[in-house]
Amino acid sequence: MRTNLAVAEGLTLAQRQHRRTRAVAFALAALVLYVPANALPILEHATFGRKSTHTILSGVEQLFSEGDVALAVIVFVASIAVPLVKIFGILALAHFSGRTSEASRRRSARAHRLLEIVGPWSMLDVFLLAVAISIVRFGDLTYVVARNGIFAFAAVVVLTILATQSLRGTLDEGGPS
Repeated sequence: MRTNLAVAEGLTLAQRQHRRTRAVAFALAALVLYVPANALPILEHATFGRKSTHTILSGVEQLFSEGDVALAVIVFVASIAVPLVKIFGILALAHFSGRTSEASRRRSARAHRLLEIVGPWSMLDVFLLAVAISIVRFGDLTYVVARNGIFAFAAVVVLTILATQSLRGTLDEGGPS
């Protein structure tokens, strides 16, 4: 009995290939946007007229310098390492999704499930920044404003989610389950 997702969804070989190609396109677009997401400032804040901007990495460095090592590690992993691992994981899954060995199909399916679970959590940074911006409003004394880096980062997250969803139906192909 064949119970794999590709057969269950009735996908043809051409449809599965199209989904893999679409996943690669989304992942490559995310990789291109990963650079400005980390190079451009994600926020600007001012306190008593003193203005500063922060990238994700400068935020991590500041957390380290202020002694918030655990928080710095969490931000680094969630905002810098995980998106890059997700992008390369998606590219690897798209490349290896046509493998026919049972073990290979199972590993790919597990990796895909993990990417689907992690995907929405990557937006946590964007939500936290939105909360910070809405809370820190003290007129002329203090303000926080989102900058272009956060929009590039949000685009990276959305593109990796779309890439992961595009791989559905391509990872458990051929052979009985």
